Amino acid sequence: MPGSRDRRDVHRGARRAEREPPSGTASRASESEGAEYLSPNQAGRELGVTGEAVKQWIYQRRLPATKLPNGYWRIARADLERFLRERRGGGPRRLLLVGEFPASVDEVLCAEGWAAVRARNAIDAVLRAADARPSAAVVDLVSLGEMGWLAAEKMHATRGTRRLPVLLVAPAGAEADPRAMERAISVGAHGFLCRPVEGPALARALGELMRR
Repeated sequence: MPGSRDRRDVHRGARRAEREPPSGTASRASESEGAEYLSPNQAGRELGVTGEAVKQWIYQRRLPATKLPNGYWRIARADLERFLRERRGGGPRRLLLVGEFPASVDEVLCAEGWAAVRARNAIDAVLRAADARPSAAVVDLVSLGEMGWLAAEKMHATRGTRRLPVLLVAPAGAEADPRAMERAISVGAHGFLCRPVEGPALARALGELMRR
């Protein structure tokens, strides 16, 4: 939420931008690249709109932002990137979760630009994957057992989901088991996650998976 950030950290990350030249200045545009927090004008240049348009999105609560004590608005780059994805029409990336996952992971995934789609078994996984067209899938072998392997196998054998990146949730040590690794490769999986699956660890694993 806009008011939940540490205002001192935001203020330190944004002091450089308090005095800004007119929109479109190349030096200021390059200065904003990689910045953790951006002013409305800097965000506007990256979105191709004016700073005032960005402020309107802030007022409408469409774009999260923090208002500093001096009255300046600051926008976290992660929030801007998520807003940009949604504005381009793609919306959040969909993640298919097959099996049992704690509800707490949804909030973390949402913060990272993912929308969770859940499936209970192999048949449900194939149907959900075809309908939702997720960007990746995570299959819980611990809760599903052989049904989890079957879900990964069926998605790999289906034309529309054959290239879907898949992670398998397994007990600790699965990556060191040659037979488990061989079977994972045979069903098109890209690696293992160990139980318990926490939201931050899942988000990191997904980030690494999507960069491959």
